[in-house]
Amino acid sequence: MPKITQSFSSAAASPGAASDDDDDAGSWTGPMSQTDNRTPAGKRRRSGLPCAARPVAPIRPTKTIHDRVYGAVSTPGLLVAAMDTAEFQRLDRIQQLGGSSFVFPSATHTRKEHSIGTSHLAGLVVRHLREAQPSLNIDDADVLCVQLAALLHDCGHGPY
Repeated sequence: MPKITQSFSSAAASPGAASDDDDDAGSWTGPMSQTDNRTPAGKRRRSGLPCAARPVAPIRPTKTIHDRVYGAVSTPGLLVAAMDTAEFQRLDRIQQLGGSSFVFPSATHTRKEHSIGTSHLAGLVVRHLREAQPSLNIDDADVLCVQLAALLHDCGHGPY
């Protein structure tokens, strides 16, 4: 499988090209999937500092992820920061459909793709509730909290 390089510095981008990761520095080389959102977060883990002493990752800018089912999904910066963790990235190696890919070879769906779609749908539901029932006083923080919970709901699962 050929390796694809994604650069995190704006110097590597051609003039006038839009990049979602202009604020990052460094690079990562490896196979990329449709919803990859790799950052040099591993460098923070190798710093030798205890967990409490490590600097907190800054909130990322909003990122658009192109989903096969929902199209362009706008993801808030807090969710992008959560997706930049190794714990979330490992979901890309866990298949959601089990053995059905043996019968239908094009049926591929990972827990990572599933989690991004679940987060998108959860945001739509909470925004609809906010409009339909203003007495609930749902604000943007509530929407973000529900989206974050939906995004991370598979992180504690094992391979099955």
